[in-house]
Amino acid sequence: MAFSTRSCADTEPHTIGTTVSGTLDLLDCRPGLTRAPTDVYAMTVATPQAVRLTQLSSVVDPYLWLLDTSQRILAVSNETALGSETMKVLLGPGTYWVAPSSYSSLGDYSLRSQVSSADVASCERAFVTDGSVSTQQLQATDCARAVDGGLARSDELKVYLVKGDTLRVEMKSAAFDSHLSLRDSFHFTVARDDNGAGGTDALLVYKASETGPYLIEASSTQPARTGAYTLSVRVTRMGVQVQR
Repeated sequence: MAFSTRSCADTEPHTIGTTVSGTLDLLDCRPGLTRAPTDVYAMTVATPQAVRLTQLSSVVDPYLWLLDTSQRILAVSNETALGSETMKVLLGPGTYWVAPSSYSSLGDYSLRSQVSSADVASCERAFVTDGSVSTQQLQATDCARAVDGGLARSDELKVYLVKGDTLRVEMKSAAFDSHLSLRDSFHFTVARDDNGAGGTDALLVYKASETGPYLIEASSTQPARTGAYTLSVRVTRMGVQVQR
């Protein structure tokens, strides 16, 4: 028996700070990235903002995606806990598709979005998209990175890139000497920078050689340094700015 599924472009509007209820069924759209029944909600952000997205269900195993309007992956949560998936995303201005799904079952769910603190604290993992600008803090409870003389504190943010994309990350601080590094999905360091933005500020530029998730590590060149910094992220796709 053949089913005519809905188009993924038939989105429902979603406002940050609200909770909506939905049902995954056989007629839902099936994005090429999953081929699983998926609902799609369009969420627009006017200025850089941190948001926490959560999918809850007692009947399906949630699988939560954040996409751009061309169905490119920007963030994914599939391992938080049975019945619940959550992600924190530092968003740049633009329109996003929030896509609750499940690989294994159909049924009811709820989707919640909340404004979140942009600060990536206590070694939590967050996602970041093109156009994101945030104020961060290196703290004693953050992740640790080995440097000469001891351990430097670091924040870790994940970004999804398509092969050929160019990533540009800038880190500025008056409190310490900034350091940026980038690891691929195999945990290999593919780029790093110390003073590329002038003075003690860092500027990392990298053209993606593979499609997938990359990990930005924002840190200090010296051990035990803490303090405030700003982090700016841009992603250029084949010469065209994503989300612009």
